[in-house]
Amino acid sequence: IDIKLLGQDTGNIEEIYRKMEREFTLKEDGYIAILKSYLTELLILIFRAFKKGGQDRGNAFNRNKKVVDKVMEYLRSNYSDTLKLQDLSTVVFLSPNYISKLFKDTTGITISEYVQKLRIEEACRLLAATDKKVIAIAQEVGYKDIKHFDEIFKKITGKSPMEYRKLQKYPL
Repeated sequence: IDIKLLGQDTGNIEEIYRKMEREFTLKEDGYIAILKSYLTELLILIFRAFKKGGQDRGNAFNRNKKVVDKVMEYLRSNYSDTLKLQDLSTVVFLSPNYISKLFKDTTGITISEYVQKLRIEEACRLLAATDKKVIAIAQEVGYKDIKHFDEIFKKITGKSPMEYRKLQKYPL
């Protein structure tokens, strides 16, 4: 884990290091005791910097998580619409590229993969609970092209929409 040293922290650590180096080089009486005390001081300063850096990372993580949660909430509410990164940018006031990177870094999947997952989950629910035609379900969950819907559905579920529906009506 990186420790970021700013301004005075860097100067303090360098000063202690120089003192330690001088004591070790001169080896005057009591130099071991002084080296131990400098080492203790050095470790305390490093620990403080580490702790401060951890808090900064924690705060950044919480901010990022809130942004991603807001993006996910927006996507859950609008998954059936034609979604654009620019729309998300307006919602969270960040650049489209930054939102994409933040989402991927936080969730491990892309925004597109998340939207596909939401759409296919809803399609599965509709296939199991209604008698609507597959093409109508595809359009309802946001797919204009039935062929594309079939490909994505099979990629995610391992079955075609019709196979999925049959299994829901006549489970093995």
